[in-house]
Amino acid sequence: MPLVGFLLLLSCFLLSLAAAALAVPRLTRGQAAFTPPRLMEAASLLIFALLTTACFILTAALASSNFSFLYAVMNSDRALHLFYRLTALWGGQEGALLFWAWCAALFTVAFQRTKSYRLLPAETQRWFWAVYCTIMGFFCLLLTAWNNPFLASMPVPADGYGLNPLLQNPGMIFHPPLLFLGYGAFTVPCCLALAALLSLRENTKKKHAEKPLAWAALTRPFILLAWLFLGAGIILGGWWSYMELGWGGYWAWDPVENSSLVPWLLATAYLHTALVENARGKLYRTNAFLMAMVTVSAFFSTYLVRGGIVRSVHAFGQSDVGVPLLAFTVLFFLFSLFAAYGAPQKSEALESPLTREGLLTCTAWIFLGMALIITVGTLWPVFSRIWSEKPVGLSVGFYNTTCLPLFTLLILLLAVCPWVGWNGKIRHKALFAFTGLIACATCASLLVAGFSKPLALVASAAAMAVMAGACLHVSAQPGIWRFKPMLAAHGTHFGLALIVLGIAFSGPYKMQRDFVLKPGQNAAFGDYTLHLVTVGGGDSHSLEAGNAPHPDHATAPPKFIYSEAVVAVSRNGESVGTLKPQLRRYASHPDSTFSEVDTIFGWGNELYCSMLGVDEKGTATVQVSVNPLVNWIWIGGILLCVLPLFGLGRRGSIPGETPDTTTDATA
Repeated sequence: MPLVGFLLLLSCFLLSLAAAALAVPRLTRGQAAFTPPRLMEAASLLIFALLTTACFILTAALASSNFSFLYAVMNSDRALHLFYRLTALWGGQEGALLFWAWCAALFTVAFQRTKSYRLLPAETQRWFWAVYCTIMGFFCLLLTAWNNPFLASMPVPADGYGLNPLLQNPGMIFHPPLLFLGYGAFTVPCCLALAALLSLRENTKKKHAEKPLAWAALTRPFILLAWLFLGAGIILGGWWSYMELGWGGYWAWDPVENSSLVPWLLATAYLHTALVENARGKLYRTNAFLMAMVTVSAFFSTYLVRGGIVRSVHAFGQSDVGVPLLAFTVLFFLFSLFAAYGAPQKSEALESPLTREGLLTCTAWIFLGMALIITVGTLWPVFSRIWSEKPVGLSVGFYNTTCLPLFTLLILLLAVCPWVGWNGKIRHKALFAFTGLIACATCASLLVAGFSKPLALVASAAAMAVMAGACLHVSAQPGIWRFKPMLAAHGTHFGLALIVLGIAFSGPYKMQRDFVLKPGQNAAFGDYTLHLVTVGGGDSHSLEAGNAPHPDHATAPPKFIYSEAVVAVSRNGESVGTLKPQLRRYASHPDSTFSEVDTIFGWGNELYCSMLGVDEKGTATVQVSVNPLVNWIWIGGILLCVLPLFGLGRRGSIPGETPDTTTDATA
């Protein structure tokens, strides 16, 4: 069976090359192409079928613990729950790339079946397939030459090495596929954007005065879905880091965390410049290039994660895939630059920064600036080797100092921009002034309460203004309820404001302290009193069966053993709850310990506890944190990722609104 899977990938590689070669010569020779490219469409369906079959074979091997597959040996074992064996498909490097390729093929086939695809000129269709098949050919080249998931295991072992315990968490199980679904969905608008530029370039050479293709409108559902998936993956990754790694935070500016954030920042910048194009017909070439850069950044992020370039708790370590990934990323970037540079663009200047067009452009520049800073900071250890023998990394302080002020400026623009018309006039001046009063009242209230850190103060005030503005916009325009894209835009901004509030408080006002406690001992922590009730332990059998006997436990060894501290928490004499953090040692990873944190939920303060160690006398070392408003981040993240679904509907205008005053809600 491993050989069958490899032959499927090899067939997919050859088919992709043949389809790309079939598309390009017919274009470059200038042949008329009035008939639909049926062969490329059939090749796309066959590529999807081959990749689907390959994924099914690998998933079946994982589910059945078929250790004749080396991938199953390295990423699962017989003791692993069936759910985690299935999701191990993307738990390893080879399977993750295979799943990404499948996602790209899935969304392309979906686009192929839409009316939007059938509306494309035949020449644009051929350029689309040329770009797409080139990307798929590269994927299959990686999977056959460097990262083959269908290597055979010789001899076949009795059991596998198991999945990394850090990945045995619902957050990490769904975090990678959401990112890959986002990357895969962005493949469609990326290919069509480049196809539109190349078609426009060819038509200009032939002196055909054709209107530029509205590629963004044709792929709008895919753009929004991709942005949604990517954002959901990032939010879920932060939640996993918070709940699984045991350090009490959710974003450490880790290189791999950064690499997933950069494509999202570029895509969000595009969503705002797309508003300018929709309303003013400007930035056509810029937007197409920006969409291509989203895919370029996705490949570059993969290069960082899988090429062994940077050190990270999430990285896969050294791999032979780094060089081909970097080469393809550079070539694809140059190709995108060539396509954009050769396409004509209107030479209309952008308007004043004090108009909606100017504010949207400034917003996009802030997103791009953050993406550039994060990219340079992530690669700083590589750059530092020019003047230093050892790589020098940048601390968390660098990112906080450079990015958080930009993020605060961003939320300030978000509070103002919806009120400014395309002509620069303030709409609903009384309501706009009311949001300003809310921001001032927020600042005053926080100062009185003792929250005086400037950046957090400004960000919180701006976030409150954004939330108030979103509510006031909805209430001031009765017809908005029939215009779901605008509701989606305001709701998304409301969710982002909640995230900003959560970050503004959970970061600078977080309290954290380590305690060494004996059973029965108390410790004071701010307004809280911690009481170590007991220190116990057990194994996976006792946890899974609730301390009841199970017929399989007599023969199957436990997956892990654990130590557990039971900490009772009270505040002003009243019980708040009980924390039960654990330290686990897995049979598949006997040389490492893994922390299982516990929390006491709160809309305001959340108590967070991880176990650092325990000695033979039962003395436990625990780390306790008080994280204010941290759960607002997850609530805002849910809104940010769910509400854009309403924007997938048909667009229109709000009754009673003029074109200049209507808020375009693509974002």
